[in-house]
Amino acid sequence: MIDRTPKPDAKHEHGNYVTYVADKCRCFPCSEANRLRALRQRRDKAYGRKLLEDAEPVRQHLLKLRALGLSIATIEKLSGASHCAVQELVYSSRTKVWPITAKRILAVPLEPLPAEQQPPGRFISAIGARRRVQALCTIGWSLTVIGARVGLDKRTMQEISWRAQCTVATHLKIVALYDELWDKQPPGDTAGQRVSATKARSHAKKQGWAPPMAWDDDNIDDPNAKPDTGDAQRDAESREAERLALWKRGMTDRQIAAATGWHRDSVRRWRLRHGLPSQERRAAS
Repeated sequence: MIDRTPKPDAKHEHGNYVTYVADKCRCFPCSEANRLRALRQRRDKAYGRKLLEDAEPVRQHLLKLRALGLSIATIEKLSGASHCAVQELVYSSRTKVWPITAKRILAVPLEPLPAEQQPPGRFISAIGARRRVQALCTIGWSLTVIGARVGLDKRTMQEISWRAQCTVATHLKIVALYDELWDKQPPGDTAGQRVSATKARSHAKKQGWAPPMAWDDDNIDDPNAKPDTGDAQRDAESREAERLALWKRGMTDRQIAAATGWHRDSVRRWRLRHGLPSQERRAAS
């Protein structure tokens, strides 16, 4: 006696012959779909019709999907093709494939799968994470601080700057932190924090790293994209002109810092670098 109860835990739609073959579901809709498929095959064979298609175009499409980082399990999920069919196309030299299998696999677009939908341990390109870390360094966030916030040690953070790949989990942590800090200055309450921020900015400038304003969310992960340093340069010049205008109005270092969001010591160093005298005495008189 065959159990015709539909499998409740099977991730498929009943009434498809693939569920009968791949998931071994013997419910009435799946069994009927498999019977009708066998009937069509016998009829097509009797009339001399072509039953199978060339497997090479499908195999090449699969290999391109794999090169984009899609796993076999992910391809099976997106296409609806059976596990055995995909495995044989990837790892065996079979020359023919069922038309329905070819149609389903070829329907999967040749696009990288979003990182959020990939397994946390899978390795992906580290260029997006690297650019975000470098951008944060340009505004004063050191590798040590960034690593502490995402739960990674300094050595791992340094490796991101030169390794070609990182895990999906690491990438997503850095993306989340970047979205939080890209427009915020690091804390400067203590001398150690200020020194750390200054060193991070100096190192980033020496390396020629692009700031957050030079990247768009749409292209920061694109290996072929280039930073728009023109906008970043114009923003820097605008901030420079703003600080100078406030100083000319007789504002003190503390007042300029409150108006621009900079730390008072940073304003003082900026003023001394440009040879501008303090406004403290003028404000007191």
